[in-house]
Amino acid sequence: MAEQDPFQQIVDGLTYDLQRDHLEQRGALAVMTARLTGVVYQEAIGHGVPHDLAQEMAGDFWAAEMTVPPDGLSSPGEGADPRE
Repeated sequence: MAEQDPFQQIVDGLTYDLQRDHLEQRGALAVMTARLTGVVYQEAIGHGVPHDLAQEMAGDFWAAEMTVPPDGLSSPGEGADPRE
C-alpha cells in the first residue's frame, strides 16, 4: 500500500471530521424535529383539535421540516408550498 503525502492525509482527516460533524448535526436536528412534531400533535389535541386533524398537522410539520435541505438553503422554487 502506497503512503499518502502529508498534505493529502491532512485533507482526508479534515474531510472525515467534517462529514462526521455534519452527520451528528443532522441526527440532532432529526431528533429535535421528532420532538417538536410530538409537541405540535399534543398541543393541538390539548386545544380541542380532533385527533385526525392534529395528526395531519403534525405530519405536515414533519414533512415540511424534513424536506428542507440540511444546510437550510433551497433553490428558487424548491420547498415552496404548492398551495400558494
